[in-house]
Amino acid sequence: MEAAGHFEDALASDRECTDAALHLGRIKLVEGRDADAERPLRIAAASEDAPVRYLALLFLGTIAERQARFEDAEAQYRAAMTHFRWGQSAPLALSHVLMRIGREPEARALLVEHFEGVRGRTIDPLWTYLSDPATDLGPALDLLRAGTWR
Repeated sequence: MEAAGHFEDALASDRECTDAALHLGRIKLVEGRDADAERPLRIAAASEDAPVRYLALLFLGTIAERQARFEDAEAQYRAAMTHFRWGQSAPLALSHVLMRIGREPEARALLVEHFEGVRGRTIDPLWTYLSDPATDLGPALDLLRAGTWR
């Protein structure tokens, strides 16, 4: 894939280019190359940009969950929730993992606590990651607003 090559070049010239690491990791994740996706996603998970860090942790959780490493998936999803509390993908993914390992009451309670805690203020970096900024300005503006929510 041509895009992957560009992201690899960007990382080769700047090992801390977390945006490129996130995109490269996701490409490899979508291709089913989990082992190859982990290195760039771990770079992205160290980003100072909260949405990049959130997405990287979410994708690392996805890899762990696919490999039935449920404790690791739980840890990744919880970390994502900690770094970006307004998202909904991480708590939903965490709830799913908890249900898969037989912790249904905890899964339900987690969702109730999360959505009561954000009081209707939900914006997920995954929405803006998958949107077209030329036509979907609303989610990008909401993501910026989230930086000021208390």
